[in-house]
Amino acid sequence: MRLKLYGLILLVLGLATQTVAAKPAPPPVPLKNLEIAGQVLQDGKPVANATVKAYFYNCDTKLQASATSNKGGYYRLVIPSYPRTMYFARPLPPAELMAFKKKYPKLRPRFIRGYKPIPIFLSTHLPSNPIATTCQQALKGGLETPLKNRFNLKLDGVPATTPTPPTPPKPPVASEQQKCQAQGGKWEFISRGVKGCNLSYKDAGRLCTDGKQCSSQVCLAKDRNPRASEGQCAANTPSIINGCMGEIKRGRWHSRACP
Repeated sequence: MRLKLYGLILLVLGLATQTVAAKPAPPPVPLKNLEIAGQVLQDGKPVANATVKAYFYNCDTKLQASATSNKGGYYRLVIPSYPRTMYFARPLPPAELMAFKKKYPKLRPRFIRGYKPIPIFLSTHLPSNPIATTCQQALKGGLETPLKNRFNLKLDGVPATTPTPPTPPKPPVASEQQKCQAQGGKWEFISRGVKGCNLSYKDAGRLCTDGKQCSSQVCLAKDRNPRASEGQCAANTPSIINGCMGEIKRGRWHSRACP
């Protein structure tokens, strides 16, 4: 009787094992697609045929999706398998590492680990003005981000047409170049796309409070500090033309326009 009972138990266990093994594994959880829809507007009016592009983190990363606005300015983007968050691990800064060791002397951490949200940025431009491209953050990202969103791209303040390029300057006459060389200067590019006489000054970097104290007659500010009262003498012609930090005149800071 016992042998029959044991045999019956083994038979039932064998059939159950075969049944479990034959059951197919559950399918993986599908990743969700992120949809962003909205309207491209300029000064409250819809913009047709505007290209809208989506990126993670900023507009300099890999392109994730793109779309073109219709006659009413409406667009719709679909980003496949949007992860919402991303795992990160970065080394502990020295100050945080010392503080952690004091609080937990037995632990030896090396990295800060965790998850950070993946924000979505959108870039677009007017079809008639492809040079002026705008980049705007549409979503903050994260686990709480809905998979269907609305975001209107506003191009307020963007010129409607591509600006006319400036007329290139006329080439300098030979006499100007000869005068430059006679003064010990070099005829070369002194600013973006502009050639001229580059003169160097021996008192470059000397502290000054007014341009009269420098051979270049210019006392450049070290930084954009309206309270600054001291600067340094200009080194050469390009530093004077391209110096945007400001200028010191009679011990006071004055702003300078950048080229």
